[in-house]
This record gives sequence, C-alpha cells and structure tokens, in this order.
Amino acid sequence: MRIKRAGASRWKRSSTGSAGKLLMAVDPVLTEEVRVSAHQCDFRLRWKPAAMFLAMIDAASRHAEALGFGFESMHANDMAWVLSRLRVHFHAFPGMGETVRLQTWPRGVQQRLFFTRDFLLNDAQGRPLASATSAWTLIYPSQRRILPPQALVEDRYRRFRSMGVFNDER
Repeated sequence: MRIKRAGASRWKRSSTGSAGKLLMAVDPVLTEEVRVSAHQCDFRLRWKPAAMFLAMIDAASRHAEALGFGFESMHANDMAWVLSRLRVHFHAFPGMGETVRLQTWPRGVQQRLFFTRDFLLNDAQGRPLASATSAWTLIYPSQRRILPPQALVEDRYRRFRSMGVFNDER
C-alpha cells in the first residue's frame, strides 16, 4: 500500500506498492519569489536584514506545513518548533521593488538536539544575496521542556500506525 500526500495535512491511501512506503508529493526544496516592498526597506531603499529574516522564517513555516510538520499538526500533538539559532551571511542587499528568489530545505539533525534548515537568497540574475542556516528545537509546550528529535519520529510512527500504514501483526 502506498500513501500519497493529499493536501496540507492529509494522507490518502492507494492500493499499489508495498505496505509501509510513504511517498510525499512535496519537493524537499521550497523555492519562492519574494518582491521587496517599500515598508521592508531602510532609508537607502535596501531590504532590511530583519525583513530578510522574516521572509526566511515565513518560507520555513510554509515548507514545514507542506511537509506535514507545520504549526497546526504540531500543535495538535502538543509539540512546537522554537528557533534556537540563525546564522546569516549577507553578500548584498536588494533594493525596493526587486525580486528575490528564496530557497529553503531541511538539512537534518545536529548535535542530537537541533533540526537544521538552510536558506539561499538570490537576485533575479542568480547572484547570491544571502545564505543562512537555522537550528530549530522541538519542545513540549504544556510541560515546557525540550523534546529529542526521536520524539517526532515516534509521534509520526504512532499516527501512521493508527491509520493502518504499518502492519505489526505479521
């Protein structure tokens, strides 16, 4: 049985394939075009670093939602993401009205605690504007404690098992 992504947080089953295989119809790299607005610029009409940060965080949030790990699905399981670190290397600042190509993708787990995500911002000609790496921590809001990354894997396993994806009765 194959599971295919059907919407923001729904999975649908198809009868082809082997049991337990998950196929996501979501690209592992999110690419967006962002237009620099006047209210996001400084007095020199250049994109403010804070506006770049917000664009990156918004893109990360949309991508996490598409991957099934967004605010709503995490909140339903009493989990939340907390931005722990953000390291940015600025190469240039685009001006008001320019279009920026923003790419983001999850990179993996670092130091057995942080989920890392990378960002790349280019101008319309493909020249680099900024590159960044963020580290996110998974927390249990009701208990106010940090959760290890395997808690997310265990939660997904329980959810998929309740949907009948895994057949443990072999």
